Amino acid sequence: MSESQSPASLATLAIFPRLLPGSTVIAAEAVVHLIAGEDFRFTIQTGEATPAIAAVLRGCQGDRPLADLLVGLDPAQRELAIRIVDRLRSERMLFDGPPLPPPEVPWRIEIEGANSLAQRARELWPSLSGVLCQTSVQSTPPNTLNQVGVSIMRVLVQQDLDLAQVLEFNRRQLAGETDAWLWVTTGPLSRGYVSPVILNRGRPCLECLLRHFRRLSPAPQLYDALERPGEPAQFVPGEPAEPLARIVLEIAGWKLRRLGQAPAAASQFALHVVEAETLETALHPVWLDPTCPGCGDG
Repeated sequence: MSESQSPASLATLAIFPRLLPGSTVIAAEAVVHLIAGEDFRFTIQTGEATPAIAAVLRGCQGDRPLADLLVGLDPAQRELAIRIVDRLRSERMLFDGPPLPPPEVPWRIEIEGANSLAQRARELWPSLSGVLCQTSVQSTPPNTLNQVGVSIMRVLVQQDLDLAQVLEFNRRQLAGETDAWLWVTTGPLSRGYVSPVILNRGRPCLECLLRHFRRLSPAPQLYDALERPGEPAQFVPGEPAEPLARIVLEIAGWKLRRLGQAPAAASQFALHVVEAETLETALHPVWLDPTCPGCGDG
């Protein structure tokens, strides 16, 4: 078996490659620049194969297998393209599968949470135009997705630090038929979080996000208590400041509104952090944790 037909290459040929949302491919002489937003992420040395490699990367929209995108390339170009796709997958710049269901598929938004912020979400989000079909406290019955032809987005809205609930919510979605899910919280009180839109294909997941939080925390041991609380757990919700509550719900509503639009916005798949005191909003990428017990190899 030749190098271009190694097991790794054959597996790569079967994927439906999709670049990170917001990516731009620019061919410049002997290199290809792969840009996400305003940041240069990769400059790839491609030599005489530059036009061919740029064409392959531009075709990485999640709707065609890589084998189809390589048709017409000579063996050297083909092998280079496979190596580049493998590398971009390892760097989480490229994923397998479409980012979202087709725009013509309607969405059903289901909200989980019994707090005042969740109630405000139920009142606010149905007024958004476009893709929102309905909101519901209850989970969708099994096989609803296939029966009614809609896509399911579940949103967990919190006002406390019950991270065990976040993990349980995340695991249910990974194991179910949900197309996407979102986490909105003002539990820290001094700030609010709106998670990336999490997809059931193309990780990371919410457990990846919490593992990153743990690594950055000056007191990571507290996550043990918050993620695995004793029984019975006593979480007292805190009422967020009005501006903080309004902003996090607006950001989440924008991410929901964008579900039926193409192309997807890169910021849909980033973490939004809103500071309660200054209302400063920061955007952070969230990368897959390969050791994540939820969606990785851990």
